[in-house]
Amino acid sequence: MAKKGGKIYLGFDLGASSGRAVVGTIDRDGLVIEEIHRFTNEHIRLGGSIFWDFMALWKNFRESLRLCGRNGYNKLDGIGIDTWGVDFGLVCSDGKLVGRPLCYRDECTEGADKIIEEKIGKEKLYNITGIPLTRIASLPQLVAMKCSDSSIRFKIAKSFLLMPDLFRYFLCDNISVEKTIAGTTQLLNISTGKWSNTILKTFRIPGRIMPDIVDPGTITGKLKADLAQQYGLNEASVIAVVEHDTPSAFAAAPYADEDTVVISCGTWSVVGQSFAEPVLTDAAFESGFVNEPGFQSVLLVRNLMGLYLFENLKRELATLGQKISYSQMVSQAREVKPFENFLYANSPMFFAAKEPVGVVKEYLKKTGQKGAKTESVIRLLLEGLAFSYKSAIENLKGITGRDYKRICLVGGGVRNGLLCQMTADATGLEVIAGPGEATVTGNFAVQAFATGQLRDVEQIREMVRGSFSLKKYKPKQMELWNAMYDKYKRIEQKSVKL
Repeated sequence: MAKKGGKIYLGFDLGASSGRAVVGTIDRDGLVIEEIHRFTNEHIRLGGSIFWDFMALWKNFRESLRLCGRNGYNKLDGIGIDTWGVDFGLVCSDGKLVGRPLCYRDECTEGADKIIEEKIGKEKLYNITGIPLTRIASLPQLVAMKCSDSSIRFKIAKSFLLMPDLFRYFLCDNISVEKTIAGTTQLLNISTGKWSNTILKTFRIPGRIMPDIVDPGTITGKLKADLAQQYGLNEASVIAVVEHDTPSAFAAAPYADEDTVVISCGTWSVVGQSFAEPVLTDAAFESGFVNEPGFQSVLLVRNLMGLYLFENLKRELATLGQKISYSQMVSQAREVKPFENFLYANSPMFFAAKEPVGVVKEYLKKTGQKGAKTESVIRLLLEGLAFSYKSAIENLKGITGRDYKRICLVGGGVRNGLLCQMTADATGLEVIAGPGEATVTGNFAVQAFATGQLRDVEQIREMVRGSFSLKKYKPKQMELWNAMYDKYKRIEQKSVKL
């Protein structure tokens, strides 16, 4: 149970497959957290589209408030929400939600990138937003909506709200968009921190629906009185934290200096560093690096496949009657001969692979490799991630001119010791792993900043270092991994053409 004393915060942490409500207490001894509610976050397929089940999520938000009050956390110092990026809801002037929010994996965005390129061009888009042309942003969804019968939504919508802002609105009635989550839309001018009029006008997106943008660490209102009374809570401050989960995890990295690359490893992997200003060089553009608003910084990062395939493989095995834990999957992978095949985890073939075994086997066939048993597929996925980290770090070196000494790996991937060691071996860099609870830790840290409990970024990192046990992994098989990297790169080149 979280400590009584200090300040108490409620954090909602939503990922693409699950969500949870966590209570965090911060005092002079550091942060202690207690998960009070965990729930699934499932897609709904309806009418040929993929939606998020917002009503089910909102029901779980209310249940979390109830459990918070029941467990004795009646006086909260803050409430904050972080989620994945990109996806959004539209709200009418009467406060009603205009339909269900679409999922970024929906097929509606196919071809939207070509329309965007024709209208504005890749380089200009990057110079404005800091984001390379991609299907995974809000802009492609909006372009697809404008080109369909769904365009009627623009006529009745008053406000465009990203997922965490949408929940925050229903908690406290405030309409605003937090800057880091705005950075995932491809509608934000990364240099000014404001909505880009050029992009809005080019794609005829009505500026009237775009709310004010607020900085992370802004108190945006109070918990609505009816919710507070119903669940026995005070009208706590509702805070716009670092609402995008990736920069929230980066905010909680215990080390983030010039010598350190940060990797946030969850469903997605994000590799990069923090800077004071955007890096919009030709090298950054050509290497596919993204500039994202962070907490009092700009993150220069490469978005890569994370544990999405690994997680889906576990689900697939369960449907086949093979109930297996993550630790058992890792144990099986340890026993498999290394480098039997090579996998480029960021191949488009894996973007929405619900049944990884079949997709991986098809991939191996298309790239001229031999078949693999299920346990070999597990190891193959992890090796592919480690190689992708090495490739991204080499690109980052080319952009920044820096010679890195270590990796700070945060997020759920820290619990996978095999992946951590593979990352050290592949990159030749020491890996400092932890905390695994990075995203929600960043959530709590920015709430504490908003209430004046923590004063700056360095004090946040100091708190993290004092609150969690960190594990170090030193490179052991650099020569072998370096020898295999050339083979991996050849497969990567084949994969890009698939």
